[in-house]
Amino acid sequence: MMKHLKNAYHHITAPAGYHQGLALYNQKKWQAALEAFQSADAINPIHAKNAFKLGLCHLKLGNLHEAQYYLTQAVELAPYNQQWQIQLEQCQRQIEYKTQGAASAATQPVVVPRIHQSGETQSLGISLKKKLLLIPSDYNHRVMADIDSFIEYYKNDFNIYIILRHLNEDIVYRSTHTLVKNGSSFGEFLKFTADYVIDAGTMNYGYRITDTNTWVSVWHGIPYKKMFVDFDVKHLATAIRYNLAYDCMISMSDFYTDVFLRGAMRYDGKILQLGCAKTDKLFQKEDNQGRLKRLFQSIRLPENAKIILYAPDFRQSGEMVLPFDATRLLATFGQDYCLLVLLSSQTNTAPANSPENVYYTADLNDSDALLIADILISDYHTLIYTFDQYNRPVALFHHDYETFAHSHPQRHQELRILSRRPFRAENEDELCGLDWTKLKQYSLDFALHENIGSAFLKTTLGIPHNKKIIFYAPTFRKAGAMPLPFSPQKLLNALNHEYVIITKLHYLNHLDQRYDNVIDCTSYSNIADLMKISDILISDYSSLVLDFALLNKPIVLFQYDYADYMQQRGVYFDFGDYLLPEQIVQNEDELYQLNWHNLSSNNHKIINTFYPLEDGQSTQRIVDALAFNKDMRHGKDIIFLVNELNQIGGVHTFLKNMAKHYKQKYNSRIFVIAIREFAETNSEFHQLQSPYIDFKLSAQYLNGACANILQNTDGIVIALQFSAQLHFQKYLTHAKSVLMFHGDVKDMISRELYAPHLGWLNEGKLYNYRRLLLLTQSAVDLLRPHLVAEVQNKLGYMHNSIDAQYCPLEPRNPLHTAVISRLDADKNIFSMIDLGKEIAKQNANIVVHIYGDGELKDEFQAALNQNGLQNILKLHGFESDKEKIFGNSDSLLLMSKSEGFPLVVLEAYAHARPVIAFDSFTSAQEIIKHGETGYLTAYGDYAAIIAAIQNAHTLSPQAIQATFEQFSNAQIFAKWDKLIGELDAEANQA
Repeated sequence: MMKHLKNAYHHITAPAGYHQGLALYNQKKWQAALEAFQSADAINPIHAKNAFKLGLCHLKLGNLHEAQYYLTQAVELAPYNQQWQIQLEQCQRQIEYKTQGAASAATQPVVVPRIHQSGETQSLGISLKKKLLLIPSDYNHRVMADIDSFIEYYKNDFNIYIILRHLNEDIVYRSTHTLVKNGSSFGEFLKFTADYVIDAGTMNYGYRITDTNTWVSVWHGIPYKKMFVDFDVKHLATAIRYNLAYDCMISMSDFYTDVFLRGAMRYDGKILQLGCAKTDKLFQKEDNQGRLKRLFQSIRLPENAKIILYAPDFRQSGEMVLPFDATRLLATFGQDYCLLVLLSSQTNTAPANSPENVYYTADLNDSDALLIADILISDYHTLIYTFDQYNRPVALFHHDYETFAHSHPQRHQELRILSRRPFRAENEDELCGLDWTKLKQYSLDFALHENIGSAFLKTTLGIPHNKKIIFYAPTFRKAGAMPLPFSPQKLLNALNHEYVIITKLHYLNHLDQRYDNVIDCTSYSNIADLMKISDILISDYSSLVLDFALLNKPIVLFQYDYADYMQQRGVYFDFGDYLLPEQIVQNEDELYQLNWHNLSSNNHKIINTFYPLEDGQSTQRIVDALAFNKDMRHGKDIIFLVNELNQIGGVHTFLKNMAKHYKQKYNSRIFVIAIREFAETNSEFHQLQSPYIDFKLSAQYLNGACANILQNTDGIVIALQFSAQLHFQKYLTHAKSVLMFHGDVKDMISRELYAPHLGWLNEGKLYNYRRLLLLTQSAVDLLRPHLVAEVQNKLGYMHNSIDAQYCPLEPRNPLHTAVISRLDADKNIFSMIDLGKEIAKQNANIVVHIYGDGELKDEFQAALNQNGLQNILKLHGFESDKEKIFGNSDSLLLMSKSEGFPLVVLEAYAHARPVIAFDSFTSAQEIIKHGETGYLTAYGDYAAIIAAIQNAHTLSPQAIQATFEQFSNAQIFAKWDKLIGELDAEANQA
């Protein structure tokens, strides 16, 4: 119903071009429809249905990659629409078919590499940092300034990931963080599962599948133009999308809180008014000497040492192993030199013991490297190009060229060019034998600007150092190419050619042509750097105006389309209240005739209203207030697969017990993934609740999330039911997975209850599991002869255990016994009617308290009433409090004909209650010792059951305690730990 309402809403509020495109699409005029949908997209680029139709048009026209882009956008905007997801998957299969020449579309999901958390190959007894996901606006690398100030504060305590739209590879490792391509499988995995998310207004609640993680919004700018509901009420849905996603939003002023967050966005959640993190860089001022001193102190380098920087590209996670003898290399340079190794990624670590004068760092940007290093040794790291630009000495050490080139085919041409460099070595002997004296001569003419940061940027951008800078940064109007609304030549003439113009357009724009004396910096990600090197800002309605004001430099507004813009969009305030009127112009002539040498740079009114808190410490305040929990995890994810998410019974009791153990001991994240949300046959509502479970989801509602998590996890997957394994196994290729059978194997062999299960195992219909675990040794012995050799090799057992201490209860009602059971056919529940009749016949004064729920509850109640057994068989419904149950009953009665390893037996033992059961299931004699911890009777012998109930009070609590302790959590989970270690070893060998 909700889906239809959302679709109807999108249809009604769609731009006019959408309806025109829809008519053309229905006429199969694909190109004309495409153009109409494109016009609608220009007006509203976040309209989900329009994005979907754009994708379909591209698909019809054979533009597969364009189709994938728009279909992905549609699914991100409307993740509830499963049909769109299917269409996207079909498009992706067509791309795969076209690029790989596949004979037919793949029936199995694409296998993706499982990324090791923190580079660890073991699952337990390790140290894993939690995941922090940073999202710039629209995943765009051009606006990294939105979030990159947080890297410095979180780099030591979290594994930081940044998702970007445009990357050459799915994963690019950096020393302090990892870049991940948007739309990649691992990128989606991070969106679903990251412990913490700091987002600049890109994500939506479709990825928010648990409330055990934390999402924070640092929206990317203070609005001048009207937004969301203030712009048009049809954007209410988009505002709600953000409302539902975030735990809190960061504000920098009363204006921002009241007008934008509470007003336009209608956000009613937590707001932290602390400042704007991205503005901190505007306040950073550090000369070369101060910066160099800081670097030496932070890395603990010897004072006045000369530095050889070794910066290799990423190869693998784990401890960094140098491909040469560092001591031998340093000996060729002399005592004045140290070797500084730049760790390739946040998943690399320095060795515990390093040779003398060898140091490691994970944090060194390009300009830092230029400042600190006397010589660079690298293989394929991008630092090579930076050093070349400044004519700094570089030696290429490509010791594994063929291997690296094979694993990076997209860099083949680049690597070939690098391999021709004059100073290169392929092995340690050649490296130590290079003519270092000749190489060092390259640095003789190198002179640093007073502030290498600004000089580095100007050189990188090609800005002459003797020129002043006008920074032109307009607001977004329409995606695509845009012309400059003025003549650069006329403007520069008016400025006596003392300036150059740099432009920073919206990330959805680019200049329509090359202009003389205009440098387009739209692709440059750190806008704070551009503002700092600029002398004057020209803008129109962009929120950048407010950011630039913090520098107290002149601002000119060129609002050449003021009347149209106000009519179409509207604004929140009048810049005339904050800037001198002569610095707000609306035509070109006024722009050229400005008194450029006498502009006001007094921006205190803007600062006091919009940025009253900024002092360069906003990021620190935000980090302190958020107080993300940086406690390490010492175990990887544990994922349970079940049929129904919200169900009662032994399987769910088992997983909750295991979840608690691995959460408390290892701080692992716990997932429960199910086929369905509920067992529809239950007469009562049951919800899986546990403070130790982090993620609870079902394929019924979140199929894509379930599939993605299973495809990417490098944790342990435990399928607790065969149907769950069948449903999800196609996503478990190369997973460390276990298949458990909680039923009675005799019924699998006889096919009485589990008719297809044995065939599924022997015919290979169950696959992608490394172990098949039963619950007892007797079950293994019984089943083994019926299995093919391949399955026999995976066979083992693991006893059940429960989260309980031995807490004996005093006997109270010797003739009261409890039945705790699902009220389903496989539990033999109608045998209790026969037992009740026998109790009535003998006038035994026994009362059977029945606790449970299930498909046959109403039918059972009717049979009970029909036979007049209400005073003998008392149906209570489901009850989770076992102390309450056994406080009212002095024994436990099992009426099942078939059981695996009933946990309820251990729950009875925990309260010193004996157990009476039919000796009809495989594990019965292993867990119930006749005459010591309970009684076993022949199946259907109700007279014997009555006698056992009458004699249960004579049994020894000491025997019950001794048996209970054989199945303690400590003993059973030690065996689980051992098994998980074995799975790790097998996966690593593979």
